[in-house]
Order: sequence, then structure tokens, then C-alpha cells
Amino acid sequence: MRLLTRTFRPAARIGARPFSTDHLKRTATYEDHVALGGKLVDFAGYAMPVQYVAKDSKHSLSIIESTKWTREHASLFDVSHMCSVIWRGKDAVRFVEKVTVADVAGLPVGRGVLSVICN
Repeated sequence: MRLLTRTFRPAARIGARPFSTDHLKRTATYEDHVALGGKLVDFAGYAMPVQYVAKDSKHSLSIIESTKWTREHASLFDVSHMCSVIWRGKDAVRFVEKVTVADVAGLPVGRGVLSVICN
């Protein structure tokens, strides 16, 4: 069985036509990914790097090399494109504070946090 998804599509080329990432949303680290030679793809509507391919860059590793590097050292993953959930209502903050481990009440206006919803 093959899993088909529309959330992961190479942004560099679709068929023989050039494909631009201009219409995709960008994370706060988008410019850094571009400067480091990130091969950008459409991931859930965001332009995200799947690999770094710039010549003469220490970040230019094959997917296997990148996996080995992460296992032996450490890597960062930009999660700013994930989990956009908006809770509304007069008790929204109290509810989210109760079911997650996040300090939602302490967040500045317009900011978010990643957390888990506990049983």
C-alpha cells in the first residue's frame, strides 16, 4: 500500500514546469533556510527545507548523512509551522491550562506554544 499525501511536494519542480514557493507561507527561519541552501518543499502550505544542497556548505549532506549526523550529535527542527489551533470562549485559557502542561496564561498576546493534551 502506498500513502498519498498533498502535504509533501517538491517545490523546485513539478513535472517540467518550474514551481515557485512564493505562494506558500513562510516561517520565521525561512530566510536562514534559503541562505543555507535549503531545498524547499510544500509542507502543509509552508515552504520548508527537506534537505540542504548548497555547494561549499557544511550543511549540504545527503539524507543518510543528515540522519547519521542527528543520531551522533543533534539537530534542530523548525516547528513554527505546526499545530495552529485557536481556542475561543470566556474559559478558553482556563481550559487549555487544565488539559496541557503549557503556561498559556503567561503567553504574550499573539504568541503560541507547543504542548501536549494530557489524558
